[in-house]
Amino acid sequence: MNKLLQRQLEQFLSAGETIPPHLEGFLQTVSETYENFEKQLPGEEIRSLVSQQIGSMGTWELTLDSQNPLRGQLDWSEEMYGIFGYTKNEVPVTLELYFAHLLPADKRLVETTLGQMIASGEDCRMEHWLIRKDGNECFVCQRGTLVRDPESGEPLRLIAIVHDITDQKRAQEEIQNKETHLSMTQRIARVGSWEMGLQQSLNSLVGSLRLSDECYRILGYEPGEIVPDVHVITSHLHPEDRKRVHAVVGGAMAASSPFEVECRLITRQGQLLHVIGRGEIIINGLRNRPVKVIGILQDVTEQKRASLSLEEAKANFKNILENTDTAFVLLDAERRILLFNRQADELARREAGYAMIIGEKYEDIVLPGRKEIVRQALESVALSKQKLVYESHYANADRPECWFSVSIHPIVSENDELIGMSVATHEITKEKNHLEQIKVSNERYELVTRATKDVIWDWNLMDDMVYRSNTFIEVFGGISVADEMLKDGWIEQVHEEDQARVHQHMMSCIENPRVNVWEDEYRFYRKNGELAYVSDRGLIIRNSQGQAERMVGAMRDITTQTLLEKERDKITNDLLQRNVALEQFTYIVSHNLRGPVANILGLSGLLKSSVLDEQSFQMCLTSMESTTKKLDQVIKDLDQVLQVRQQLTQTKEKISLRGLVEEIQVMIGHEQGHNDIWINIDFSETDEVYSLKSYLHSIFHNLITNSIKYRKRDQPLTIDIKSDQSNGHTVLSFKDNGTGIDLKTNREKVFGLYKRFHESIEGKGVGLFMTKTQVESLGGRIHLQSELGGGSEFTVELPHPS
Repeated sequence: MNKLLQRQLEQFLSAGETIPPHLEGFLQTVSETYENFEKQLPGEEIRSLVSQQIGSMGTWELTLDSQNPLRGQLDWSEEMYGIFGYTKNEVPVTLELYFAHLLPADKRLVETTLGQMIASGEDCRMEHWLIRKDGNECFVCQRGTLVRDPESGEPLRLIAIVHDITDQKRAQEEIQNKETHLSMTQRIARVGSWEMGLQQSLNSLVGSLRLSDECYRILGYEPGEIVPDVHVITSHLHPEDRKRVHAVVGGAMAASSPFEVECRLITRQGQLLHVIGRGEIIINGLRNRPVKVIGILQDVTEQKRASLSLEEAKANFKNILENTDTAFVLLDAERRILLFNRQADELARREAGYAMIIGEKYEDIVLPGRKEIVRQALESVALSKQKLVYESHYANADRPECWFSVSIHPIVSENDELIGMSVATHEITKEKNHLEQIKVSNERYELVTRATKDVIWDWNLMDDMVYRSNTFIEVFGGISVADEMLKDGWIEQVHEEDQARVHQHMMSCIENPRVNVWEDEYRFYRKNGELAYVSDRGLIIRNSQGQAERMVGAMRDITTQTLLEKERDKITNDLLQRNVALEQFTYIVSHNLRGPVANILGLSGLLKSSVLDEQSFQMCLTSMESTTKKLDQVIKDLDQVLQVRQQLTQTKEKISLRGLVEEIQVMIGHEQGHNDIWINIDFSETDEVYSLKSYLHSIFHNLITNSIKYRKRDQPLTIDIKSDQSNGHTVLSFKDNGTGIDLKTNREKVFGLYKRFHESIEGKGVGLFMTKTQVESLGGRIHLQSELGGGSEFTVELPHPS
């Protein structure tokens, strides 16, 4: 037995005690390990390393407790103190001390392993971490065995050898980390490594083959998914590349030289990859023949695609240069020609009489009269390293007017050094002529806009910007001839009551591809706040898809014309109303006056007669008095109608609608709820109107008292009075739940003079006639919605003051 092992065992054997037979095989294996270890290292190195190994290897013995085996007496060798970081006999050796130096997970491992060893009697081996006294961690390997009582077979002791293998563990972890990093690097770079052992024949490619994980992935497999061999790899080669790859690899092996080959692979999933394979032949020094091949396999599919794209881009660029109208010349830092396209050569031959020659200075092929200008331009770009664009005019007998646009761009390195320049020359003679035509056209346009009072406008629908002629400032007092059309611009100056209508009409025309003209009339605020009337018309310009891109139009101030038309309409309406009044007056004269007068004349004739007795005479006098009173009432009614016209000269004022209703309630002696009459008002939209108070008072009074007069006697009366705003009018609604009127037969008679529809209720038929006359005198309208037995609703529309 190895002497070192023998000395350690003697610490645990009593005098005369021998090694148990069942431990002899285990200890013999340990002894042989020591012997083999010593044979591999000579002289002083043996002693030094053996000393280190002895210092990192110890033994312990646990005498088992029959009641609780893992609570027995623990003894260990002197080397164990060093492994745990203590000096000899520094601390008492206990099982609790041992477990205290274990990590929680390792403590469970040790307890479980020792318990299994006691239960099964089998030897064990375990590796785990220890926490030394100084807090550092060490990794140990333990090999243990169970000693039983020879007679009873009961477990007596556990004996183990503990080896500190921290350095080996850390070296192993470092190797694993490096392998992990290598694998990650290969995966990122799409580079795999491989190694193939060769058989005796130099020409044979068959042998053991090892692939890295990334090689598996390149081929479309998971690492270790298949057993690799040469035939499997060859099966993934593109059929058109197999013969060439075999020739390259076979030739390299025959010459024992490195090889590199680019080919195509077809993965297990059928994906086509471009790869590069590189290999080195390893020669056996003693036999001087190849023994294995090591190499890499790199996926260059992306690089290949990029290279193909670059070649395609180069071809496209060359195609563009040769097919463009621009003459292109590439110069080096000395302004010598490196490259030029066909157009540049043709331009030089045509305009200067020189052919482009690579290596010549650029300014040498320019006309003598322009050499200095070109030289200064090139020097300016070289010094500033900024592009320069200028226009150049050429003139000769054949082409007296010829213009070119010249663009010189610097080419600068990463170190900000000028390494060359590019010169692009493009003929712009047509553009120049077009600009001249546009200039003339603009001058004509300006003259036209000066000659008319219309505001000419041009609206770009893409950015909402509109440009107007200066007439806009003169006519409407605008502060700018260019602003946004819809957002905070023109539309904001349109009268608020016209904005929605005008905007909706304009947008509907723009969005309808079949409409090419928009026109409308609206009110427009001048800068000073005055209201102008405008007639606007625009031509919609569309693209080939029918989308509107631009509108050009004219805006005309028609304020004077509109006001004259309004005055004319007002006069016409007034004449019509007077004519109606005259017809009414004629009707009254022919019916209401003529009847009483005829009666009076007849009664007068009877009174002159002497044949009447006293009783008949008194009857005639009574009849004459009654007829005279009726005639007087008719005359009073006519006077009231005529006074309506005379009151129009009164001054208009602001009138509170709520106050007006309260005045009428007081006048008619009405209190809310009295006699089951309820008047509800809602003037939240507007409580003020600008009008003639006498007229408005009469209108409210007639409509309220009319509702009270024609109420239903068997239920409470509700009168709802409400105000609203609509299209430049104040709208007043008077709604009740009274008896109503049959409009099917009486619609045309409702507002007539002396027209009555309820003979059982006292009345003359003058109130609604007066109301309608007064509303129309104010420029308004009155409507009635009614149903017999279903109440009535009168709607009065009064225009806002101008």
